[in-house]
Amino acid sequence: MKKILISTLVIIITSIVSLAECTTNGCYGVTVDKIFVTNTGTVYVDTSGDESTLTCGPLGGTYIILPTGVAQNLMYSMLLAAQTTKRKINIKVDIGTYCPISYMY
Repeated sequence: MKKILISTLVIIITSIVSLAECTTNGCYGVTVDKIFVTNTGTVYVDTSGDESTLTCGPLGGTYIILPTGVAQNLMYSMLLAAQTTKRKINIKVDIGTYCPISYMY
């Protein structure tokens, strides 16, 4: 009986941890589905999470943006690496138009 209870708890905890979701301020445990860049240099990101739950108003309800600045190349590299390797990533966004990415890990 103990083994069944422990196995059940492990399965429940594993399934909860592996859920990819977006909350009001970021997307956690998600994979990078799409990245596209415009001719003006704006980088748009779509993840496996539901970006429409973000309170900042993602573009088209789906895309968050990578802001221009000093760390843009580093963040872009991290997004490409996560997409290529299909690794999960956590993305925190700022409140603002089109959900600019604040940081990732």
